[in-house]
Amino acid sequence: MNELIEKLETERQRFLKLFKTTKIVNNVVLTLIVLGMGATFLWLMERNLNLALIIVAILIVVLFAYSRIVKSWLGRKAYEYIFAFYRNASSHFYGDTPFTDVEILEQDGFDFDEFVSLRVLSNETSIITRNKVIGKLDRRPFAVADAGVRVQKEKLIEVAFFGKIFSFELDTPIEGHHIFHRFRDKEGAKTFAEDFHLIEQEDGFTYVSTLEKGTSSIKKATLKALDAFKLDDNLLDVTLVVKDAKAYLLLSYDEGIMNVVYEQPTKEESLNRFASDLKLISDLADTLP
Repeated sequence: MNELIEKLETERQRFLKLFKTTKIVNNVVLTLIVLGMGATFLWLMERNLNLALIIVAILIVVLFAYSRIVKSWLGRKAYEYIFAFYRNASSHFYGDTPFTDVEILEQDGFDFDEFVSLRVLSNETSIITRNKVIGKLDRRPFAVADAGVRVQKEKLIEVAFFGKIFSFELDTPIEGHHIFHRFRDKEGAKTFAEDFHLIEQEDGFTYVSTLEKGTSSIKKATLKALDAFKLDDNLLDVTLVVKDAKAYLLLSYDEGIMNVVYEQPTKEESLNRFASDLKLISDLADTLP
């Protein structure tokens, strides 16, 4: 972990220095252009007003063009930093056993239509997603991506999911659509569509299914593995969706784990937390049918 933190901090310091230097240079250049506009106008105003206006107009165009060029360039550098952060972190977390055949696709993400098909939310409007990784977890093909999903609530657009989505291929397809949801309090409980049957409900846990009696294909070991996740300010809730030949694990994380830092140092505790959860994810995947 120390090697990862050192690498992330090196990249962060490099980008932060570039950002601050660019901001200083940008302010100096803009100040000189504005002063040049003012001085030119005052000096030529009584001598040749038309020429003064032409020069000022040219300087305004230069000012606008310069601002757009710098903004675009800095934006590209920011994305380069973000994607480098993802590559370094993913190489560390998924670079060794039990993960194999790993491919890091930091600019790709989770498909919006596939998320909608999970039916864990309603009225989804869009998804912001990237940091995709595909490969095998032991023998089982898997994929993971970061995602933020927006939903329509009356007249407002809200982020209803923010976290990581894992998907696993099952050895044997199962009948029905099953959702197992763990949450911390009543506010975290979800309401599911009417065609889902309530199979089990207790404090902090709900199991719904399109089958009237649920399924026996999901072992007690899977539910025990799901229960092993510690729900707190870092991990708000966990949802397991099983349908057809796939299982999906949705983990709602806080910003400390999800965000790419640049102003503040990398938080070792956030990285350690995800590393420990990754072991639980591996344990759960091992119990799937």
